[in-house]
Amino acid sequence: MGKLIDLTGRRFGRWTVLAIHPERRRYGRDGNAVAVLWDCRCDCGEESTVFGSNLRRGLSRSCGCAAHEATRKRNTKHGHAVRGQHTRVYDAWQHLKQRCLNPNNKDYASYGGRGLGVHPDWLEFLGCYADVGDRPHDDLSLDRVDNDAGYGPTNYRWTTAIEQRRNQRPRKRKKRKA
Repeated sequence: MGKLIDLTGRRFGRWTVLAIHPERRRYGRDGNAVAVLWDCRCDCGEESTVFGSNLRRGLSRSCGCAAHEATRKRNTKHGHAVRGQHTRVYDAWQHLKQRCLNPNNKDYASYGGRGLGVHPDWLEFLGCYADVGDRPHDDLSLDRVDNDAGYGPTNYRWTTAIEQRRNQRPRKRKKRKA
């Protein structure tokens, strides 16, 4: 066995080497080779024993937290719909798309059926969110400025329920039977 290189205090990826581990591992066909183990602490706080050769060759860079973070980042688009929990602005966006684009939606006749659509930039949530942002107050909801135009960057505002009622089209009166 060659001269032992002390790795104590050195960093390898997210690992910080704390001390040499007392145990050694034999490997190889005849079992003559000996692997040195090191006690390490990851930046996330997890402690583990790691082969020195894996540290030096870059085969072990963290306890696994880096892979979990990369997966989470790769699978997260915007953070407004996580595990079934949606933000109010995300729900508003979903509902406006349904009203304008889904003929099976109960409100489609009053929106998409009248020719009201959704601006192409708003077909993706991040495009809509870039324009509207978060709700300024809990009592506000998304409304169209012009009732005869679709949803888009120039035709929206945050309003109260009272303001939205004032902005509604007049209801059609039913003819009375004589």
